Amino acid sequence: MFKRINFLSKNAAILLFVTLNYFTLFLTPLPPIIWGSFFLNLHLLIIVLYFHLYKEKDFSPAITTSIVFFTLFFFIAPVIQVSSVIETGLRFNNYLPFSHNQVVKANGLIFVFLAVLYVTYYFIKIKKSAVKYVEPTNKRLTPIVFLLLTIISALVVVLNFETIITDIESSNYSNKISFDFNALILKKFVFFIPLGGVVLLADYLKKSSRLNTNKILAYFFLVGVVFLLLFLKNPLTEKRNALGPIYFTLIYIFIPKLINSNKKFFLFA
Repeated sequence: MFKRINFLSKNAAILLFVTLNYFTLFLTPLPPIIWGSFFLNLHLLIIVLYFHLYKEKDFSPAITTSIVFFTLFFFIAPVIQVSSVIETGLRFNNYLPFSHNQVVKANGLIFVFLAVLYVTYYFIKIKKSAVKYVEPTNKRLTPIVFLLLTIISALVVVLNFETIITDIESSNYSNKISFDFNALILKKFVFFIPLGGVVLLADYLKKSSRLNTNKILAYFFLVGVVFLLLFLKNPLTEKRNALGPIYFTLIYIFIPKLINSNKKFFLFA
């Protein structure tokens, strides 16, 4: 019975994917040659999704994410944008002149890129299937390490407190995009340090069977590091491109049943 439910849910996922993208393509007026290039790329993604859900047994969130990303930004967005440019003018928003040949060429390059990417991925995965995986141990994690992880995360907050408060008080919609190198290093690397602490502490607790002093301390420090992470990466003020990796990771750590299979993760994403 469970196999049948799983089969039906996979069918539903593919049917939903195909239906939404077919509506986008068939209801958007495009020149035949451009329409055909988008049609080709869409069906490559459908084939990859089929293999991903039906043939791939291992949980592969990177492939799920890539399918969703390429569908949104290499199919749906370009289809709507090209159609809009054809209807309203012959230039894109960046003033690039519209050209049928360039759109078809771009779609051709995207098709080649996706084909090479996924064929290489599955080829390497088949080759690596014979390699025996050794589960790493976490015996080196001690209360001293727990404390260091928490102190480092706290220092990140303390040393950048004013910057964090300014970001929280300001509206994301009114802020200008900053290309300052130091700001990018802070927000894209340093502010992610507590996430590493969360992963290590949660992994330790998962593998620890007995309730002892170390485990109690690990719980205590985990709560602190999670609080620091949420303060640094506030879901109400953080940019959308950072929310995915952070909160998908937290969901996978604390509520793995929600997204611990390719089907579940695809529907969730």
